[in-house]
Amino acid sequence: MFDSTELFCVIDDFFLKFEATYWKFLKECHHCLRIRTAQLNISEIIFIAIWYKCSHFNNFKAFFSSLKQDK
Repeated sequence: MFDSTELFCVIDDFFLKFEATYWKFLKECHHCLRIRTAQLNISEIIFIAIWYKCSHFNNFKAFFSSLKQDK
């Protein structure tokens, strides 16, 4: 299918550049947002979403359950 490590690295590199540009844009436009610390980075969330869409599962609960069983 695809190499998950390589895919994650590509997504993570993209979001490192994207987030810096995005926060700079928000500061220039004077948008005030609360910045809360999250459990997962945006790149991790997107990686899981892409991995789910490329899998054979029809619902996320079954997909996530299979990941937990693979440990």
